[in-house]
Amino acid sequence: MARAETCSRCEFENPPTFPACARCNAPFGVAAQARTGTGRISSDEFAVDASSELGADEAFAAAERGVLGRDAEVARIRALVTEAFSTRRPRLIVLEGERGSGTTRLLIHTAHLALGIEPRTRLLHGVCVEGREGELAPLDRMLLDRFQVTPSSSELAARARVTTEVGEALGATDAATVSHVAHLVGRAAGLEFPDSPVLRGLEKNPDELRARTRAAVVRFLSADAQATPLWIGLDNARRVDPSTFEVLAALLAVEAPIVILCAGDEVSDALRAAIPDAPIDLVPVGRLGDEAVAALVRRLVPDLDELPEALVSAITHRAQGLPSEVRQLVFALYEGELFVPGPGGRLRVDLPRLERGELPISMDDALHARLARLEPTERDVLAMASVCGEAFWDGALLCQMRMEAQAPASAYDEPDPEADAQGLVATLGQLVAKGFLQPVAPGGVVPANEYRFSTPRVRTLVYAAMPEPVRRARHLHVARWLDVAAVQRRDAVSATVGFHLEVAGEFAAAAAAYVRAAQLERRLRRHAHALTWLERAEACTPAHDPMTRLDVAHDRGAVLATLGRTDEAVVAFAQMHDLARSLGARAKQAAAIDRIARAHLATGQAKRALPLLEVALGLVQRAGDRRGIASCLDDLAQVELVLGHVPRAHMAATEALELRRALGDARGESLSLTTLGRIALRQGELSRADERLRTALALREGLEDVEGVLATLVPLGRVAFERGDRELAIEPWQRAITLAREVGDRAAERAVLSHLAEAHLLLGRLAAAESHATSAKELAIAADDRRGIARCDVLLGRIALRRGDERTGRLLRLAVE
Repeated sequence: MARAETCSRCEFENPPTFPACARCNAPFGVAAQARTGTGRISSDEFAVDASSELGADEAFAAAERGVLGRDAEVARIRALVTEAFSTRRPRLIVLEGERGSGTTRLLIHTAHLALGIEPRTRLLHGVCVEGREGELAPLDRMLLDRFQVTPSSSELAARARVTTEVGEALGATDAATVSHVAHLVGRAAGLEFPDSPVLRGLEKNPDELRARTRAAVVRFLSADAQATPLWIGLDNARRVDPSTFEVLAALLAVEAPIVILCAGDEVSDALRAAIPDAPIDLVPVGRLGDEAVAALVRRLVPDLDELPEALVSAITHRAQGLPSEVRQLVFALYEGELFVPGPGGRLRVDLPRLERGELPISMDDALHARLARLEPTERDVLAMASVCGEAFWDGALLCQMRMEAQAPASAYDEPDPEADAQGLVATLGQLVAKGFLQPVAPGGVVPANEYRFSTPRVRTLVYAAMPEPVRRARHLHVARWLDVAAVQRRDAVSATVGFHLEVAGEFAAAAAAYVRAAQLERRLRRHAHALTWLERAEACTPAHDPMTRLDVAHDRGAVLATLGRTDEAVVAFAQMHDLARSLGARAKQAAAIDRIARAHLATGQAKRALPLLEVALGLVQRAGDRRGIASCLDDLAQVELVLGHVPRAHMAATEALELRRALGDARGESLSLTTLGRIALRQGELSRADERLRTALALREGLEDVEGVLATLVPLGRVAFERGDRELAIEPWQRAITLAREVGDRAAERAVLSHLAEAHLLLGRLAAAESHATSAKELAIAADDRRGIARCDVLLGRIALRRGDERTGRLLRLAVE
């Protein structure tokens, strides 16, 4: 992690990830270096014009002029921040613009505005990087910055600092309360608390651990904001982890001076998808006009005497009004000597060259010219960086350099084994100073310094110019480095590793990495993400590896079924069946048929499911797969129950339970007990149903089987309903609906919504009943569940009948049809 920067101008201590001082806009590090003397060019328009013609006060005023061409946007943001601080009502501000429009610079300037309004404002700043998202990213790194934990901090000192800071923020004297919040907040920041009874007590319940971690972070940040205003800035925010969005949504409900700013492209859509009810103040960031471009050129070339309108128009046209493109074009013109020495040591534009049309025809031409003027080492570093993506680690570049080096490796006792690493840092600094790269906040997963390209166009051009064999070899180097560098968080970078392996042509290894990435996403209940990586794994798996293709098809079908995409799930399981049959794997073949039968049952086609399950049962019996036999018997019992064959259902479920217990399969036993509980419910034996379901629920809760708990809660609520206690039935169903949405189980969600609609109908709550029934019908239509659609139409017809609505007859006729 980078250290905090203390501004040499105003002595303000900034967060370590800021490119410029949040108080006076003075830039830091190599990005601030401007050539002194005649003919200076600045690498950043934040840079203070230190010309001898300006006094100190005027120079300070120049730094506070704001962001060029954004007066209206700055005025609106200032008003929103002022209102949030004065009323103590949090605001969520979105700075949205296309890439290169300057949303990052405007984001940084809002920190300056916040400090101008309230100098005590606490600043937390983070950058989201593609392929490196993780739980609570990038809040995890922001919390470390808040606690001033650096790589040199010992684990003991880091833990002590977190505990102290949390205690001070909460104002609590109760050591147990402080420890509870501190350990959870420390976990969010990635710190280890090995002896924590809080974490140890929750480690077997990951969902509860994540929920409590989020709650602890909200509690700490809320308490922090009670003492001093809080500014949270998230750059490239459309890549924010969903858990971070949940924290932001919770902070918006707190009464405290909090301003949250999310910058980047397509941010508002991502926010509305994650937290649809959150109030958003959208500030569009568009392209610059001629006047703003002229001001930007003068800021970048402070010694320029006159700026012809023709040049401004040409720059605006070629750069399309995007500030990042304007900077690159001005650098190209400067390096191409369009600006020449004039009277009084000032620069002037070489008008004859301008009139002859010697400006670059396009931005690509300008960047090609710039790249051609770089030193060979600088071009090599940019090329290696482009392999990683628009954001990259210096460690990945060092790995590529060493793998490609022709000289023999250094001896283990060499006095300076890091000489090449120091040279790389120097080269990266030069590229930052020349405007090609920008340092960014470390991502938290990999212990290395991070950078990104100042404009995506540079990366695209450099990458495209690389010979294909070189490119593939470098992708392989990056994949191997990532696998080693992120060994403690291997799953978190598996998707990135898979991408690099795929481009390198290592398809089998890429498929394995994508499968690991999918497994992580499934554990996090992000099934849509898991499906993406499973599809990539399938595309990468060689045709001569049918076992891997079979496993991927199984996983993909399971995810599709959970997402309610039943037809696609059947196709995936059919593919699994074909592969298993060709391999002679009867148990796998039966499992595929079983899954297809479940899909038919989920869409109300029990008659289609029954013969399939009988075939599957015969296969597992011939294969001698006792677990498979028990699974088929359980599914067979459920189908027989739906078809009204209660005695046959009871026989199959009882046999399954005996097998489960003989195998010591507690998870399977809970499933069989749930099935038997549903059968007892159908037979009207409510006490026996309640007993079996509660036994199953206890087993599943002990196993932390979330899907199993969900499946048991539904009939358990039905037991209370059949006893006439509608209110008591609603409680397990409300819990079930929360779990169904958490795990993304659409089939369970629509079933529970139907139950809730019926309960509310009988309690006379017609609005709630109609809302639940309508939502259930929408889900049933999406899944083509004809039985579910009919059930919902019956419910809607009954609701209409209670209201005396004329739609009653039509709805009931639809249900009958």
